[in-house]
Amino acid sequence: MTNAAQIIPVILSGGSGTRLWPLSTTQKPKQFHRLIDDNTMFQQTCLRVSPQVDTRFGSPVVICNARHEDYVIEQLEEASITTGTVITEPTGRNSAPAIAIASLHAQAKDPEAILLILPSDHAIPDPQQFRDSIFHGIAAAQRDFIVTLGIRPTGPETGYGYINAGEKLDAHAAKVKRFVEKPDRETAEGYLAAGDYLWNAGMFLFKASAMLAALKDHAPDLLAQAQEAYAAAKPKGRHVRLPLDQFSKCRSISIDYAVMEKAANVAVVPVDFAWSDLGSWGSIWEQSPRDGENNSLHGAAVASDSRNNLIFAEGIPVGVIGVEGLVVVATPNGVLVVPRDRTEEVRKIVDALLPNN
Repeated sequence: MTNAAQIIPVILSGGSGTRLWPLSTTQKPKQFHRLIDDNTMFQQTCLRVSPQVDTRFGSPVVICNARHEDYVIEQLEEASITTGTVITEPTGRNSAPAIAIASLHAQAKDPEAILLILPSDHAIPDPQQFRDSIFHGIAAAQRDFIVTLGIRPTGPETGYGYINAGEKLDAHAAKVKRFVEKPDRETAEGYLAAGDYLWNAGMFLFKASAMLAALKDHAPDLLAQAQEAYAAAKPKGRHVRLPLDQFSKCRSISIDYAVMEKAANVAVVPVDFAWSDLGSWGSIWEQSPRDGENNSLHGAAVASDSRNNLIFAEGIPVGVIGVEGLVVVATPNGVLVVPRDRTEEVRKIVDALLPNN
């Protein structure tokens, strides 16, 4: 990494996280809640890559939905992050338009800027190991590769997409053979046995110029729409608010579909740090501190003669007696009771109770 190069963290904070209903809602999604730490997931993400912990990081760029702007500003201030830019989207358009806008924003300041794209709601218990892994991808990014971090799988997980790693580029990075969709159990077991498949965690590292070139080659319509929206934005202080008329024209598509699955200059850095996307209440239990009976208790929660439970109480006291292996979540938005091994099905409840969510 050259002395001139600095990594610009881009925090994507547009998800709704409704699999963690009734705590997480479209009005206040999971990244703005304190789930497993005194800091929210959004704050943890920002602090992991703060210039205060490593001067190789620059001030962050946060991209969020306009309805969440107040949460972003409030929580940045709570975390003592006083510099950086907040770009607000008037409507959700998936990750590709957001990454295009971030690349345009960075290029205006430095075409060779290296961007680090991070979801705002992931749990990474060892921040230093995470940062070391990022720096392992710098050499490939400086060679104009679009680099993704691939998590070495610890089991045949069917809830994640996979990355098939190919020939080595350097001591840390390899070319990507292909991206594959979330597999069934048998296919996932095959990937695990093969040893060259990694979980796709949605974290990317690249020069702004490399991403913009890839968008021009593989999604020129999207790039043109993003350019129009960014040009029409009216920056004010640390805020860049994208106008609805222009941004709503952007095609809604993920960066995987728009660029990563098509471009030839895509690399992966296999990484071993512990990681979870906290995509279910079951994963919250796995990542949370637990008592001697293996219960994870949050808020005004009490468990008697009970074990292996997650009891999450926000604003409502909750008590359980004689239960095992349950998730009980009570908030002013609603109450959820589900076996801990079936928390992936919460979306069914959300769809039934809140069809327009």
